[in-house]
Amino acid sequence: MKFYLLLLVLSFQSIFLAPTAKGQSWEVFFEDPTFASAYMIIPYPGPNNGVNLAVSETFNSGLTDVHSFDKTGEYIGKNAIPWTSNWAIINSDKTGASYWSTYYKVRKLTVDNQIAWTYSPPVSAGIFWEKSAPNGGGCFQYSENNTGKQVIDYINSDGQLIHRFQFPNNYWPADYFPGQDYSLIYTYDYSGPGIIHWVKVNQFNQIVWERDLDENVEFYQGSLADGSTLGYNYNTGLLIKLDAAGNTEWELKLTNFFPGINYVDLLGMLVREDGSVILCTGNNDANFDHFIIQFINLDITDGSAIWRRPMASTQFFSAFLGGPMVEMPDGGILASFNIWGSGNDDQVLLVRTDPNGFTLSNQIYGKIYRDENLNCDSDPGENGLKQVSIIAQSGTKKYSTTTDIDGNFAMATTEGDFTLSVVQPGSYWNYCDPQNPITIDTDHDSVFVAIGAKATVICPEMFVSIGSPVFRRCFDNN
Repeated sequence: MKFYLLLLVLSFQSIFLAPTAKGQSWEVFFEDPTFASAYMIIPYPGPNNGVNLAVSETFNSGLTDVHSFDKTGEYIGKNAIPWTSNWAIINSDKTGASYWSTYYKVRKLTVDNQIAWTYSPPVSAGIFWEKSAPNGGGCFQYSENNTGKQVIDYINSDGQLIHRFQFPNNYWPADYFPGQDYSLIYTYDYSGPGIIHWVKVNQFNQIVWERDLDENVEFYQGSLADGSTLGYNYNTGLLIKLDAAGNTEWELKLTNFFPGINYVDLLGMLVREDGSVILCTGNNDANFDHFIIQFINLDITDGSAIWRRPMASTQFFSAFLGGPMVEMPDGGILASFNIWGSGNDDQVLLVRTDPNGFTLSNQIYGKIYRDENLNCDSDPGENGLKQVSIIAQSGTKKYSTTTDIDGNFAMATTEGDFTLSVVQPGSYWNYCDPQNPITIDTDHDSVFVAIGAKATVICPEMFVSIGSPVFRRCFDNN
């Protein structure tokens, strides 16, 4: 079993608080040596409300490894899916079904990893570019057998061909995005300068609109069910909504949600079953030593936020999505992140929110104080002890934090029976035993703990006195 660690949480999530539906939620740091060579690490729902993490390695001719977690985030183990040699996972849906490219074929597996169907396009030289579709299935670009024309097949979640989009000879779409309405937005432009010409066609390959957009505008998915489309200008930070006719309906600066922040990265986008959109954003804090990932549930009618939730884990410099986000059966969001600056390049951060975006909705908070009279009670006048590390462990899950300048601490957690311990900052302190275990068995519960620190050695204040006898110089006045 690979090393598995759920770690550092720094703040209790309290932005846009709202009553939360019951649902499993957690954050997991997980490491495996294969992650360093993987080009895709995709999470998707597993059996019994659990989570799978499929790892597609570059030029891998072996079977695909899938790491499994139960619904609480506990690591179960690793298995290789049978018959997946030279397979690459593309996407999944909330039922736990997964979709795979096999170079010449496309296959759908059930949540129990059984082959549901196989789709075989008329490929001459292999499928070389696949995109997941927002309603299951996907799009697959290839050179058509006999004609050599560039083709994009759009298939639905049942493996049925919705439309075969054919392009003129020598015209290869530089980028394309499948829509919920089975449309396709594509461009032939690989770069500006300055503008990119985009075309939207419906499922019958009829042009719906054409639009020149700034070369810095990116799409993260095609059109929504009502025909509208969201784009993001990563140079200006503007989120742009195009209506069904391709006209700009509204523009929204993402930094509006983050007072005091000058720039926000849009890491990904997901269309929820209820029609709203999940934005995954990232930004560095003021000191540029922590990266803050947040989920925003956006009402696309006017661009307002239904809720916004920051994640608890911030012990890295930057992060990006390792694969598409997925909506879980309970309405929560599942995502995995490749992280930089955590001190371990083989780690990913696996995140499961509840339906309202919370990941760690419980809290253990308290104070480490200097127990002057050695009675293990917090008495008036006893000061806090700063920079003391506290660890809470429940099963294989660990959380930790550090006291502030006044000795206070707060760590967000899941539910569970926790054993609390203090990491010694040196050999001169002993600590009063906390009342273990600490039980949290409901959502949005908080437990206060005060722990006394006893000095085993009283160190006097140190000072240095420097003196010297008369100096005799060893040179003359010249």
